[in-house]
Formats: sequence, structure tokens, C-alpha cells
Amino acid sequence: MLFPDNDRPGVMLAGAADRYAQAFGVACGRHVVIAANSDSAYGVAESLRGAGMNIVALVDRRARGRYRR
Repeated sequence: MLFPDNDRPGVMLAGAADRYAQAFGVACGRHVVIAANSDSAYGVAESLRGAGMNIVALVDRRARGRYRR
């Protein structure tokens, strides 16, 4: 996603945050907001929650009815 200051420290792809958590036991933040455009974001959110991170929001930008949960 493109947004102002998306290159700041702490902004990263959800898959990278999940890999750090699963492979190295490193939490890439305490409070996480996930911006989604695919179903895989829901699995990443559960994985990060299981690693102890607080998922503050999961924002799915797709039109309502275009995703499965």
C-alpha cells in the first residue's frame, strides 16, 4: 500500500513480521495494524496474535462480499 511515510521504521509487510515472529521469536511491535488485500492477512493476524502481539485492527480494503473468513 502506498501512503505517506510508509518507509518509516516499524512499517513492514505482514509476511515479514510473521516470519520474524515464527523463525526468531521476535515481535515486530506490541500493537499491530494490518492493512489487507487478500485472505492470507487473516492467517497472519492469527499467527501474530499467537506470538503475543496485540492486533489493534485488520483493515481489509476489498469491497464487502469479496472475501471469505
